[in-house]
Amino acid sequence: MNRHLVSLIVTVATLAGGTLAAETVLKVSFDEKTDLQKSGAVIEVQEDDKPAVLFGSTDNPQSMMFFWLTKEQCEGKMLKVSILAKGIGLSTGFIFGLQASKNGQNIWPAGTSGSGSFDWKPFSFTADFGALGIDAAAIRIGLQNTQGKVLFRDLKVEVVDAGSGQGT
Repeated sequence: MNRHLVSLIVTVATLAGGTLAAETVLKVSFDEKTDLQKSGAVIEVQEDDKPAVLFGSTDNPQSMMFFWLTKEQCEGKMLKVSILAKGIGLSTGFIFGLQASKNGQNIWPAGTSGSGSFDWKPFSFTADFGALGIDAAAIRIGLQNTQGKVLFRDLKVEVVDAGSGQGT
């Protein structure tokens, strides 16, 4: 489909009061079927009867999970990565970000975090894979060199734009 036709469809839908759903490329709800990947995390049902993945239930100050995005999911795209998190006595913050490889080196091009204690709240970041010049990455969640606990639920990755199209 040509770019002008897509633009016209978006404009008409917006003028008509409609909304266009973003393309979801990854969605993880963290239930009893979740592969915990030897992370040290556990699934814990919360007071609202919804499950969450808990990091920090052991003495391991470094525990995390990786969710790999394929080339087809991210190449040349602008992606929004979002998650709900709840912190309990986090000394320096939790890990929620991208890890990728570029020119043979590990890079961490995007992410966000929170520290202290807080109730469920959303965290998100965007990454333009075209501008970054990478075509695959992993989303990392968990704890690294910090004390406390963090719970996560509702990990989602959505395409928010075609991206810059730059990069290799």
